[in-house]
Amino acid sequence: MKPNFALNLSHDGIVLLHRASAGWHHMGEVALDAPDMAKDLSDLRQTATAVSAAGLATKLVIPNSQVLYRNLPDPGGSDTARKAAIRASLEGATPYALSDLVWDWVATSGTLQIAVVAKETLEEAESFATEHRFNPVSFVAVPEADAYSGEPFFGRAKAADDLVGAKTRIEPDVEAIRILAHREVEPDPVPDPAPVPEPVPVPVTAPAASAAPNSTSLVDLDEPQKAETATDVPPRTASRPITSNHLP
Repeated sequence: MKPNFALNLSHDGIVLLHRASAGWHHMGEVALDAPDMAKDLSDLRQTATAVSAAGLATKLVIPNSQVLYRNLPDPGGSDTARKAAIRASLEGATPYALSDLVWDWVATSGTLQIAVVAKETLEEAESFATEHRFNPVSFVAVPEADAYSGEPFFGRAKAADDLVGAKTRIEPDVEAIRILAHREVEPDPVPDPAPVPEPVPVPVTAPAASAAPNSTSLVDLDEPQKAETATDVPPRTASRPITSNHLP
Protein backbone atom coordinates (compact mmCIF):
# COMPACT_ATOMS: atom_id res chain seq x y z
CA MET A 1 0.00 0.00 0.00
CA LYS A 2 0.96 3.63 -0.47
CA PRO A 3 -0.17 6.13 2.18
CA ASN A 4 -2.30 8.97 0.84
CA PHE A 5 -0.95 11.49 3.36
CA ALA A 6 2.51 12.78 4.20
CA LEU A 7 3.67 14.74 7.22
CA ASN A 8 6.52 17.03 6.27
CA LEU A 9 8.60 17.61 9.41
CA SER A 10 10.40 20.78 8.38
CA HIS A 11 12.28 23.14 10.69
CA ASP A 12 9.72 25.85 9.98
CA GLY A 13 6.63 23.82 10.84
CA ILE A 14 4.61 20.65 10.40
CA VAL A 15 2.96 20.44 6.96
CA LEU A 16 0.20 17.99 6.06
CA LEU A 17 0.16 16.86 2.43
CA HIS A 18 -2.50 14.86 0.55
CA ARG A 19 -1.81 12.73 -2.51
CA ALA A 20 -3.26 13.84 -5.86
CA SER A 21 -2.86 12.49 -9.39
CA ALA A 22 -0.14 15.00 -10.33
CA GLY A 23 1.53 15.56 -6.97
CA TRP A 24 0.61 16.46 -3.39
CA HIS A 25 -1.80 19.10 -2.11
CA HIS A 26 -0.86 21.33 0.82
CA MET A 27 -3.65 20.70 3.38
CA GLY A 28 -2.44 22.83 6.27
CA GLU A 29 0.53 23.79 8.41
CA VAL A 30 1.33 24.24 12.11
CA ALA A 31 4.23 26.44 13.20
CA LEU A 32 6.70 24.99 15.68
CA ASP A 33 6.24 28.04 17.91
CA ALA A 34 2.43 27.91 17.84
CA PRO A 35 0.98 28.85 21.27
CA ASP A 36 -1.09 25.65 21.35
CA MET A 37 0.64 23.33 18.92
CA ALA A 38 -1.14 20.22 20.24
CA LYS A 39 -4.58 21.70 19.48
CA ASP A 40 -3.45 22.96 16.08
CA LEU A 41 -2.11 19.51 15.20
CA SER A 42 -5.39 17.97 16.34
CA ASP A 43 -7.26 20.34 14.00
CA LEU A 44 -4.86 19.40 11.20
CA ARG A 45 -5.56 15.72 11.81
CA GLN A 46 -9.30 16.36 11.63
CA THR A 47 -8.73 18.03 8.26
CA ALA A 48 -7.12 14.81 7.03
CA THR A 49 -9.81 12.47 8.35
CA ALA A 50 -12.53 14.68 6.85
CA VAL A 51 -11.24 14.14 3.31
CA SER A 52 -10.26 10.47 3.56
CA ALA A 53 -12.89 7.76 3.75
CA ALA A 54 -10.13 5.11 3.83
CA GLY A 55 -8.67 6.34 7.11
CA LEU A 56 -5.44 8.14 7.92
CA ALA A 57 -1.96 6.72 7.25
CA THR A 58 1.06 8.92 6.64
CA LYS A 59 4.61 8.74 5.45
CA LEU A 60 6.96 10.97 7.41
CA VAL A 61 9.20 13.34 5.46
CA ILE A 62 12.57 13.67 7.21
CA PRO A 63 14.22 17.12 6.87
CA ASN A 64 17.20 17.20 4.50
CA SER A 65 19.30 18.63 7.34
CA GLN A 66 19.06 15.17 8.92
CA VAL A 67 19.88 13.27 5.72
CA LEU A 68 23.37 12.68 4.31
CA TYR A 69 23.46 12.59 0.51
CA ARG A 70 26.55 11.14 -1.19
CA ASN A 71 27.63 10.17 -4.71
CA LEU A 72 29.97 7.27 -5.45
CA PRO A 73 31.32 5.80 -8.67
CA ASP A 74 29.14 2.85 -9.57
CA PRO A 75 31.29 -0.31 -9.35
CA GLY A 76 28.80 -2.04 -11.61
CA GLY A 77 28.27 -5.76 -11.57
CA SER A 78 25.89 -7.09 -8.94
CA ASP A 79 23.96 -5.27 -6.23
CA THR A 80 26.17 -7.11 -3.74
CA ALA A 81 29.20 -5.22 -5.03
CA ARG A 82 27.32 -1.95 -4.89
CA LYS A 83 26.17 -2.53 -1.31
CA ALA A 84 29.74 -3.36 -0.29
CA ALA A 85 30.95 -0.10 -1.85
CA ILE A 86 28.26 1.86 0.02
CA ARG A 87 29.18 0.29 3.34
CA ALA A 88 32.86 1.02 2.80
CA SER A 89 32.13 4.67 1.98
CA LEU A 90 29.98 5.16 5.10
CA GLU A 91 32.39 3.51 7.51
CA GLY A 92 33.57 6.35 9.76
CA ALA A 93 31.78 9.01 7.65
CA THR A 94 29.24 9.76 10.41
CA PRO A 95 29.28 9.72 14.24
CA TYR A 96 27.16 6.55 14.06
CA ALA A 97 28.00 2.90 13.62
CA LEU A 98 26.71 1.35 10.41
CA SER A 99 24.18 -0.62 12.44
CA ASP A 100 22.68 2.69 13.62
CA LEU A 101 22.13 4.01 10.08
CA VAL A 102 19.47 3.45 7.45
CA TRP A 103 20.12 4.23 3.81
CA ASP A 104 18.66 3.99 0.34
CA TRP A 105 20.48 4.11 -2.98
CA VAL A 106 19.95 4.33 -6.72
CA ALA A 107 22.34 3.71 -9.62
CA THR A 108 22.18 6.23 -12.45
CA SER A 109 24.61 7.26 -15.22
CA GLY A 110 27.60 5.45 -13.68
CA THR A 111 26.97 6.93 -10.23
CA LEU A 112 25.60 5.55 -6.98
CA GLN A 113 23.41 8.13 -5.26
CA ILE A 114 23.02 7.45 -1.54
CA ALA A 115 20.68 8.92 1.09
CA VAL A 116 21.55 8.13 4.73
CA VAL A 117 19.74 8.86 8.01
CA ALA A 118 20.26 7.86 11.65
CA LYS A 119 17.82 5.38 13.17
CA GLU A 120 17.34 7.63 16.19
CA THR A 121 16.13 10.41 13.87
CA LEU A 122 13.47 8.07 12.47
CA GLU A 123 12.48 7.00 15.98
CA GLU A 124 12.06 10.61 17.11
CA ALA A 125 9.96 11.44 14.05
CA GLU A 126 7.74 8.40 14.58
CA SER A 127 7.31 9.16 18.27
CA PHE A 128 6.14 12.70 17.46
CA ALA A 129 3.72 11.56 14.74
CA THR A 130 2.32 8.76 16.92
CA GLU A 131 1.81 11.10 19.88
CA HIS A 132 -0.37 13.33 17.70
CA ARG A 133 -2.18 10.36 16.08
CA PHE A 134 -1.01 10.82 12.49
CA ASN A 135 -0.53 7.05 12.06
CA PRO A 136 2.99 6.91 10.55
CA VAL A 137 3.74 3.90 8.37
CA SER A 138 7.00 4.83 6.55
CA PHE A 139 9.85 7.31 6.22
CA VAL A 140 11.00 9.26 3.15
CA ALA A 141 12.86 12.42 2.18
CA VAL A 142 12.44 15.10 -0.47
CA PRO A 143 15.95 15.66 -1.92
CA GLU A 144 17.19 18.81 -3.53
CA ALA A 145 17.48 18.80 -7.32
CA ASP A 146 20.25 16.48 -8.60
CA ALA A 147 20.96 15.12 -5.10
CA TYR A 148 18.96 11.93 -5.63
CA SER A 149 16.92 10.46 -8.47
CA GLY A 150 13.48 9.68 -7.09
CA GLU A 151 12.28 9.29 -3.52
CA PRO A 152 14.68 8.14 -0.81
CA PHE A 153 12.79 5.48 1.16
CA PHE A 154 13.96 4.61 4.67
CA GLY A 155 11.58 1.75 5.34
CA ARG A 156 8.45 1.12 7.38
CA ALA A 157 7.66 2.57 10.76
CA LYS A 158 7.35 0.31 13.79
CA ALA A 159 3.68 1.28 14.09
CA ALA A 160 2.93 0.03 10.56
CA ASP A 161 2.30 -3.58 11.67
CA ASP A 162 -0.54 -2.53 13.96
CA LEU A 163 -1.89 0.10 11.57
CA VAL A 164 -1.95 -1.78 8.26
CA GLY A 165 -0.93 -5.34 9.15
CA ALA A 166 2.43 -7.05 9.39
CA LYS A 167 2.01 -8.70 5.97
CA THR A 168 1.07 -5.47 4.18
CA ARG A 169 3.97 -4.13 2.13
CA ILE A 170 4.53 -0.37 2.25
CA GLU A 171 5.44 0.61 -1.31
CA PRO A 172 7.79 3.53 -1.97
CA ASP A 173 6.90 6.06 -4.62
CA VAL A 174 9.14 6.24 -7.67
CA GLU A 175 9.03 10.03 -7.71
CA ALA A 176 9.80 12.26 -4.73
CA ILE A 177 6.98 14.35 -3.29
CA ARG A 178 6.13 17.37 -5.42
CA ILE A 179 3.89 19.92 -3.73
CA LEU A 180 1.39 21.36 -6.16
CA ALA A 181 1.33 25.12 -6.48
CA HIS A 182 -1.89 26.99 -5.93
CA ARG A 183 -3.51 27.25 -9.35
CA GLU A 184 -4.22 30.79 -10.45
CA VAL A 185 -7.22 31.57 -12.62
CA GLU A 186 -6.33 33.70 -15.60
CA PRO A 187 -9.19 35.32 -17.51
CA ASP A 188 -9.48 34.91 -21.25
CA PRO A 189 -8.66 38.01 -23.31
CA VAL A 190 -11.62 40.35 -23.45
CA PRO A 191 -12.77 40.83 -27.06
CA ASP A 192 -13.12 44.30 -28.47
CA PRO A 193 -16.70 45.54 -28.29
CA ALA A 194 -18.74 45.54 -31.46
CA PRO A 195 -18.87 48.94 -33.15
CA VAL A 196 -21.91 50.99 -32.25
CA PRO A 197 -23.81 52.31 -35.32
CA GLU A 198 -24.59 55.96 -35.63
CA PRO A 199 -27.98 56.89 -34.20
CA VAL A 200 -30.68 57.00 -36.85
CA PRO A 201 -33.06 59.99 -36.59
CA VAL A 202 -36.75 59.21 -36.64
CA PRO A 203 -38.65 61.09 -39.39
CA VAL A 204 -40.80 63.88 -38.05
CA THR A 205 -44.32 64.40 -39.37
CA ALA A 206 -45.69 67.93 -39.32
CA PRO A 207 -48.30 68.16 -36.57
CA ALA A 208 -51.76 69.59 -36.92
CA ALA A 209 -52.30 73.13 -35.89
CA SER A 210 -53.71 72.11 -32.52
CA ALA A 211 -50.86 69.68 -31.69
CA ALA A 212 -47.90 70.31 -29.39
CA PRO A 213 -44.78 72.03 -30.75
CA ASN A 214 -42.52 70.11 -33.14
CA SER A 215 -40.06 67.63 -31.50
CA THR A 216 -37.36 65.21 -32.70
CA SER A 217 -36.45 61.88 -30.89
CA LEU A 218 -33.48 59.47 -31.28
CA VAL A 219 -33.35 55.71 -30.76
CA ASP A 220 -30.97 54.82 -27.79
CA LEU A 221 -28.59 51.87 -28.44
CA ASP A 222 -26.93 50.19 -25.40
CA GLU A 223 -23.27 49.20 -25.75
CA PRO A 224 -22.96 45.37 -25.56
CA GLN A 225 -21.37 43.91 -22.34
CA LYS A 226 -17.80 42.58 -22.42
CA ALA A 227 -17.43 38.85 -21.88
CA GLU A 228 -15.63 37.85 -18.66
CA THR A 229 -14.58 34.18 -18.55
CA ALA A 230 -11.70 32.27 -16.97
CA THR A 231 -9.83 29.11 -17.87
CA ASP A 232 -8.19 26.96 -15.17
CA VAL A 233 -5.10 25.30 -16.62
CA PRO A 234 -4.03 22.16 -14.72
CA PRO A 235 -0.36 21.80 -13.75
CA ARG A 236 1.95 19.71 -15.90
CA THR A 237 2.80 16.24 -14.63
CA ALA A 238 6.43 15.70 -13.63
CA SER A 239 8.54 13.26 -15.65
CA ARG A 240 9.26 9.81 -14.18
CA PRO A 241 12.82 9.37 -12.77
CA ILE A 242 14.94 6.24 -12.74
CA THR A 243 13.56 3.47 -10.54
CA SER A 244 15.55 3.18 -7.32
CA ASN A 245 16.84 0.09 -5.56
CA HIS A 246 16.08 0.09 -1.87
CA LEU A 247 18.48 -1.47 0.59
CA PRO A 248 16.70 -3.26 3.45
